[in-house]
This record gives sequence, C-alpha cells and structure tokens, in this order.
Amino acid sequence: MRNGDLTGLSILILEDEPLIALDIVWSLKQSGADVTTARDLSSALNLAGDADFSAAVIDYKISDADSSPLCSLLIERRIPFLIYTGNAVVQWQWQWPDVPVISKPASPCALIAAIAGLLSQKEIPHAESAQADQRRVL
Repeated sequence: MRNGDLTGLSILILEDEPLIALDIVWSLKQSGADVTTARDLSSALNLAGDADFSAAVIDYKISDADSSPLCSLLIERRIPFLIYTGNAVVQWQWQWPDVPVISKPASPCALIAAIAGLLSQKEIPHAESAQADQRRVL
C-alpha cells in the first residue's frame, strides 16, 4: 500500500454527525477505499459482525452511548481501528492503550495517514491483552 492509497480496502465508519461522516467518507473514497457508514452503535455492530472490513474509524461517543461494544467486537474479529473523537476525556485508553486516537477535526491527509499507519502495524490489539491491561489498572 502506497502512503495515502487505500484502494481495495473496506473501511467501516461509525459517526453520528452527518457532516463529519460525509467529510470522512469523501476523504477515504478519494483515496480509493470502499466505505460503509453507520450512524448508531446498533447498526455498526450489525455491520461489523457480518462483514469483513480492512479497518474502522470509530467515534467513541455516539449520542448517549459509547462505542465500547463495537471496539470489543472489532478486536475479537481482529479488525484494526482508530478512535476519531472530539472528546477530551480519554476514558477508553486504559482499556485499549494500543488503539490510535485522532482528535477532531483532523485534516483528510492526517486521517488517511493514520489509517495507512494502522494498517501497516503488525499487531492488532487482542481481547486478552485488553483484559490483562484492565486487570493491571484495577
């Protein structure tokens, strides 16, 4: 994969703000990715459970919920993901310390570079390592 070229990759986006979702989708499609979007946690869980994605971009706080169940499912399915959030609170980092966090707003180039970097990593966080990290924090 050339830097910024996501051709042939399938990316799941969970974002509840329509304009932000459109911006992400446009950026990723310009880089050649096939993009599937979800606006709520339930839809994202259904999509992630049924389809094989190359990666995912997750807004951690969706309306009144958080996307922890989706993050856990992606780890279980070994689908790399990053958190794309405008929240300053980093409550998920103790649970998934190896998951990259991109602050909103990010330029399209920064987001694409983060996804490309994510896909070039050799290790995807495992549920076991997340549980071990959780035990250390408690």
